[in-house]
Amino acid sequence: MTSSDQRRPSMARPNPLHIDEDGGLAALMGTQNVTMARDAALGEAAILQAARDVLQTAFADAARKHYLDPFAPAQERNREVVAVLRQAIAEHRQRGGVLARVPADDATLQQLFAASSATLTTCA
Repeated sequence: MTSSDQRRPSMARPNPLHIDEDGGLAALMGTQNVTMARDAALGEAAILQAARDVLQTAFADAARKHYLDPFAPAQERNREVVAVLRQAIAEHRQRGGVLARVPADDATLQQLFAASSATLTTCA
């Protein structure tokens, strides 16, 4: 140990900074990579199940349940669905969950909702 190490007070390291950027890397990589990632995510049963679980939990109360209806007014529904899924994806990226592999762009999230909406409306 050096003398400068002895003088420093014991300090815990701060948590690393984690930033989720929507579309930044995807824009650099091109749309073909985004499309491939989207197709892979939409074809994986575990991802569809996780998305269903997240959406059912988020929209469980009576005031928000109408967002699960694929025939609800699209603009409002899409805004709410995208926000819920984007938050879930960020949480899964931090803890290594299955949704971590899903691109967080609006088009992918809306397609993820559509792919899981048949079971959402029958379960709701």
